[in-house]
Amino acid sequence: MEGNKVIITQRKSEEKAQFYKELKEILEGMSRPFFSYNAGFERSIFEMELGMSVKKEDFVDIMEPWKAKADDHDLKWPKLDELMSEPEDYFKEHKISGKDVPEIWKKYLSNPDDKLLRLIMEHCLSDILREAILLIRYQN
Repeated sequence: MEGNKVIITQRKSEEKAQFYKELKEILEGMSRPFFSYNAGFERSIFEMELGMSVKKEDFVDIMEPWKAKADDHDLKWPKLDELMSEPEDYFKEHKISGKDVPEIWKKYLSNPDDKLLRLIMEHCLSDILREAILLIRYQN
């Protein structure tokens, strides 16, 4: 998400080299800092998977204030879903979660159907929008 624009870039091939090259170009052209829920994980992806050199200060961890608050209350660190629910949570309907993504990707590789990729992309969009709400509404 940059400004008022959200772009989800989805890999369609098992081969990741070309996708990573394109993704790296996109990310290198984006303004800093990057906002992320669990910035340490995202930073490691930039470095290990994309071969990018990034500094710790290139990231703002949206989760950090929630980790601190949880620590103050002797609670476990909250997952995004625990802070920001979705309608499926209320109605107890199935929704695609991060843990579902690897299995959906495997299904797509064995039976290329763009509807499967759409499920992954919609999950990513939901995460981005909920993270933006946490950042904008609850920023301390």
